[in-house]
Amino acid sequence: TIVPAIVAFAIWEQIDVRRTLVDSTQIYAAMLADNCGASLSFENKEDAEQILSTLRFQTSIVCACVYDKQGKVFAQYRSKSMSEKLQAPRPRSDGYVFGPGGLSVFKQVVLDNEAIGFVYLLDDMRFAYSELRWIVCSAVLIILLALAGGCLVSWKLQTMASKPILD
Repeated sequence: TIVPAIVAFAIWEQIDVRRTLVDSTQIYAAMLADNCGASLSFENKEDAEQILSTLRFQTSIVCACVYDKQGKVFAQYRSKSMSEKLQAPRPRSDGYVFGPGGLSVFKQVVLDNEAIGFVYLLDDMRFAYSELRWIVCSAVLIILLALAGGCLVSWKLQTMASKPILD
């Protein structure tokens, strides 16, 4: 009964880690959308790139784009860990999607109740994968300790039960 409980715990933890990742990445996207509004409005590409460059402190976000109203890439950020050339996806409505590259989040840039662009973030899910590895290693350790404890108790009980018979 311990194995199904550990599997259920690992699945629940993975769901929770993914939910936390989505929430935090959507918060970053909302902050960037708020901060890039003026840059888009005044067509100041350098300012938008400088705002995106603050993502270098959030190591799991490997790519970010600001799109103008027409859906063209206005400014872009790529982390140093991003080795492959990634084609910026087409902007879409607010939301998120898990894909092969990680978690993609889109957020509209709104200024004076008018959508003037989009922000896109790609999180490589490094944090989620490290959490999953930790959960699996913990589960294996718990199972091994439970097996060792069970064997020890079984051996001790067997000795206690067979000693009087052998005597």
